[in-house]
Amino acid sequence: MSKKKVNGVEVDLTQEEKDEFKTRETEFNNGIKDDLKGMIKIEASRRIDGAYPEWQQRNYIAAVAEIHNKEILAMKAIPFVAQYKLTTEELQTMRDADACKSAITAIRTKSNQLETSLDSMTLAQLEAFDPTDDSNWI
Repeated sequence: MSKKKVNGVEVDLTQEEKDEFKTRETEFNNGIKDDLKGMIKIEASRRIDGAYPEWQQRNYIAAVAEIHNKEILAMKAIPFVAQYKLTTEELQTMRDADACKSAITAIRTKSNQLETSLDSMTLAQLEAFDPTDDSNWI
């Protein structure tokens, strides 16, 4: 915007008016970005909970902690000699917990990328952006 109408005549904006317009435009865009960032966080949380509900995440944390405790106790029993050998079930639990962690990290990474991408979007792109669209999370 570089012109305005005064008494029906188009005139150039003053530098002060241009600066004020730019400031208001930036504040407006930042407000939209902040709203979208919140929506992205909500969507990321929904996707994480859909893949690995919180109860399952807590169960993995508890199981891994228990396995680590067994390993530590074995090392303390005979330092530098004793090693705890994981059972087949414990090994699978460790693999499952690692898969859970990797999936959650991938969603968080994508969420951060989406938030950062908002800075390069035009107003029209911001208004059209849908954080729930699966194509954004690929």
